[in-house]
Amino acid sequence: MLFSMKKRYRPITLIEVFIGIGLMAILTSTLFHYFKNSLLYSHQLEYAKTHVFERSYMQQRLLQVFSKLPSKSPFYTEQTRNPMLTFTFDNGADPEITFCQTINAEISLDKEESALYLLTWPLAEEKEPRSNVRYEKLLTDVTSVSYTFFQKKDFDQEDKNLRIFLEKTTLLPQENSYIPTFFTLNVEQKVKDTKQKKTIKPFSYAFFVTDDAKGTYYPTRQEQK
Repeated sequence: MLFSMKKRYRPITLIEVFIGIGLMAILTSTLFHYFKNSLLYSHQLEYAKTHVFERSYMQQRLLQVFSKLPSKSPFYTEQTRNPMLTFTFDNGADPEITFCQTINAEISLDKEESALYLLTWPLAEEKEPRSNVRYEKLLTDVTSVSYTFFQKKDFDQEDKNLRIFLEKTTLLPQENSYIPTFFTLNVEQKVKDTKQKKTIKPFSYAFFVTDDAKGTYYPTRQEQK
């Protein structure tokens, strides 16, 4: 004789429901936190890549420019709140004949755009009116720019070959224009931190523009008297 047995289904208790909801909540919050951090780090990486590329491009571009300064190039800064560096350099061959060989150049900060520009225009023309001026954006999110120039000077001692020091200045007036041994271009740039807030950080670029940077001597205070 066959007996038919019915399966009994045990009902789910309220405690099991709460445990299941709790586990789902923990899993959901963990996944949400993971995806949120992944998205945040992705934005930070993209932002960092953009700014690192900009800073690298600016350095390489200016290295190229300052390696082609004529021996008697004007090299001076205008005494403004954000000084503009004016000089000439050999641009080589260019599609426009007026931009071939030696041309005028200027590095200046556009405060409205918060961008650092390299301006170039033909040697035989004035910058004003700006009908034939090229604007090359070097760096964005810049709040200020300054320069520090270093020039080798002879120190008045018996052995002058060993008595050479660096004279430092932050401005080069046009009437005292000279090409320094090297100089630093100092900028303050807005960058994002880990909390996606923009903070101002300083960056400096060093450029050697002459070949006499070797054998530099720093005299003591007693020797300078």
